[in-house]
Amino acid sequence: MCLYSLGKVRILIATDLASRGLDVHDITHVYNYDFPRNIEEYVHRVGRTGRAGRTGVSITLITRSDWKIASELINILERANQSIPEDLRAMAERYKANKLKKEMEKKMARLPGKPKKFYY
Repeated sequence: MCLYSLGKVRILIATDLASRGLDVHDITHVYNYDFPRNIEEYVHRVGRTGRAGRTGVSITLITRSDWKIASELINILERANQSIPEDLRAMAERYKANKLKKEMEKKMARLPGKPKKFYY
């Protein structure tokens, strides 16, 4: 960390501990190899870049297990006037549709003599 602060090292790989409380200047890019556990942590991570009127770039890798938070991420990006990738919108829609399908199958399973699968 000291070498990064002195400018002798240009890349810093850190855990979530670096997203809060550390005062590191001139961060231009944040790469999230894994999506944070909650949206607040995401905001803190990407908030490391683009400070003091500067611009910054955040790149986040999202897997299927992260789809449940896609709608929240879209809301955060919209409030920040950022463009929303179509893939992210599709992830949010697929998650909602999957969740609805599972809820309907669960309800249908409770009814005697009814099909166990819900098709739409």
